[in-house]
Amino acid sequence: AGLDLGGGKAVIWGDPAVDKSEPLLRAYGLFVQALGGRYYTACDVGTAVADMDVVARECAYATGGSPARGGAGSSGWWRRLAASSRATTSSSSVAEKSR
Repeated sequence: AGLDLGGGKAVIWGDPAVDKSEPLLRAYGLFVQALGGRYYTACDVGTAVADMDVVARECAYATGGSPARGGAGSSGWWRRLAASSRATTSSSSVAEKSR
């Protein structure tokens, strides 16, 4: 598509139930901000919309924050739709091949 995006992933190693804190998320936001737009961060396993709101306090390159703070909110509905579509497509392909 000619976009200069894709391929990157960031990880904060730890147990989100134990290690996740506002200072940690804000420090992560400062790090992403220091990259100057070469990386955009978003929700993933172990993070939520509220976490992206905290990151966004320090960073202009955080997506997935709450609509109240100008974000798009959770992408969970989109992932579920995409997974459902893949499952339907896979099922259809298997059914067609078995005919």
